[in-house]
Amino acid sequence: METFELRTLIACVALILPMACGGATDADATGGSGGSGGTAGAGGGAADGGTSAGGSIGQAGAGSGGDPTAGAGGTDECPVAPIARLFPVIGPFWFGPDPGPCSDTDSSTYAYENDLLASSTQGGGETYVRDDQDRLIEVISSSDPATYEYVDGEVLETRTSHTAVYTLSERGYPLVASVLFTDSGELETYDYVYEDCRLVLRRGPASRGDRSYTYDEPGHIATLNDGGSVTSYDYGCW
Repeated sequence: METFELRTLIACVALILPMACGGATDADATGGSGGSGGTAGAGGGAADGGTSAGGSIGQAGAGSGGDPTAGAGGTDECPVAPIARLFPVIGPFWFGPDPGPCSDTDSSTYAYENDLLASSTQGGGETYVRDDQDRLIEVISSSDPATYEYVDGEVLETRTSHTAVYTLSERGYPLVASVLFTDSGELETYDYVYEDCRLVLRRGPASRGDRSYTYDEPGHIATLNDGGSVTSYDYGCW
């Protein structure tokens, strides 16, 4: 399905079947993708797990009608999100002073090249292909392959089970994801909530539930709580 046709279909379904704007799926509502992170600059960049000078940007989610990463009320804007680290799992590869986790309590391990995720043991093994801007464009996997396209502030993720359109803020932070499931034709909407330039919550429909994140002292994502199922991340290899 062409990107334009997908956007049109999603818009039509959204008008006919309005839903509460909840968290955003990294297609990880189905165990798929997600987001990446950035390396911390001197002093700890906010997008990398630190806070931007000037204080909190609050917890306004995309559903509130604004961009929670743009700065408001005198607060500074969040740093530009590193698009090369956005996927495959939104969050764990984005925050903290290191390129990403070494392993997690789901028994996955991660390998890096030039400070970018290159492969993992998820789903029986995945390899990540990038374009000349270092953006992820393909996940090679025997169990859950994916492709990514980047157009005008949106990212289109295509998997066997679903297609997701991610809307990014002007600074590159995921705000909303609209997921269209292949078999059922159902559309689900999720949104991301930020606090101090850190992702703290992915709100989703009742059938999926919310996903929350906690951080360690250096600013890495320490835990991901998905409806009571908690994944912890280890950064000891750095």
